[in-house]
Amino acid sequence: MLVNHQSQPFRVKLIDFGLAMETHKLRRRDTIQVCGFRAPEVNLGLPLTEAGLKRGTDEVVALKFIHKDNSESATREATILKHLRELQADQKNLIKLIDHFEYNDSFCFVFEMLDMDLFGLLEMREREPLDVSEVRVVARDLLVALNALKNAGVTHADIKPDNIMLVNHQSQPFRVKLIDFGLAMETHKLRRRDTIQVCGFRAPEVNLGLPLTEAVDMWAVACTLAAIFLGDYIYNPIYSIDDFLKIHPEIQDPFELEDLQAFIDLLKKMFKVNPSERITPEEALNHRFITMSHLPKTSDNSYVTSAYEKMKLYRMEKEEPIISPDFNVRQTEETTDPSPDFIVGQTSGSKSDLFDLTVSDYDLSDSKLG
Repeated sequence: MLVNHQSQPFRVKLIDFGLAMETHKLRRRDTIQVCGFRAPEVNLGLPLTEAGLKRGTDEVVALKFIHKDNSESATREATILKHLRELQADQKNLIKLIDHFEYNDSFCFVFEMLDMDLFGLLEMREREPLDVSEVRVVARDLLVALNALKNAGVTHADIKPDNIMLVNHQSQPFRVKLIDFGLAMETHKLRRRDTIQVCGFRAPEVNLGLPLTEAVDMWAVACTLAAIFLGDYIYNPIYSIDDFLKIHPEIQDPFELEDLQAFIDLLKKMFKVNPSERITPEEALNHRFITMSHLPKTSDNSYVTSAYEKMKLYRMEKEEPIISPDFNVRQTEETTDPSPDFIVGQTSGSKSDLFDLTVSDYDLSDSKLG
């Protein structure tokens, strides 16, 4: 409500706390918020989340609560995240799990706080597409993440712009991490007819009920890269990847045009309908679009200079796998406690001494939780 519009124009205060509740008591399927003002996670029955301050520090963390009614899902996610954390997978552009524990009747995951997701980035840019050199930064980060998951024997199964978050767009432009492992699973457990991935990012073998592999993630990454290049999702008017050349007729710089052609070539390999022919993460990391081997290392051309500047944070040497080829989550099944108790963190002392489980003053408007 307005305080006093005559003397204090547009000053307002929030009223009516009749539906307010403690955040940790929010449950999936709770009927909250009115239509038109309802967050998507409410309609979709997703876990409801918040932010917190790590006690004794200024570190802002992301908290994800899952009710114990969904203990099987929470345990699976915790198992995968724990193994990835032990292998320092956060250094491979997968969100960092800081801790996990039980709180009242919920499981709580504590993640590093990231920036906005890719969809939020497009909204901030008023749907202005990323140029080819900007797409490359995102592509490389995602391919590094896919390579780590492949070596770990894990399939994410829900890659889309909402689940790809910028690390810090101001200090590390276009650097991203993959988040939300709620649907992730060990690759060998993928089954025909499994309902995975959202429409628009779903690999053809999923729709056709064919055998599934980690290649479904590569298809979803290709859809994501195409979306941020177009500034929107791929629709029917795009009948061929080659049409990308027609979408940006203003590109006249020969180096930028060659870069676009390299990007199109990579997309074609990522969009192979036969998953066995689809490019692997390691192969994609060695593709000329990522290595920039088609661009001169020294040039006065402004596009070339800018393209290398965007990639300067990277060491361009070949990525070393973080996981030995003979390792995967499957090998740890006998020693992993599959019960919900597995989620309880190992940090000593009371969890209430470590984290404030209240919403901080941190602005969540452009943030997403893992």
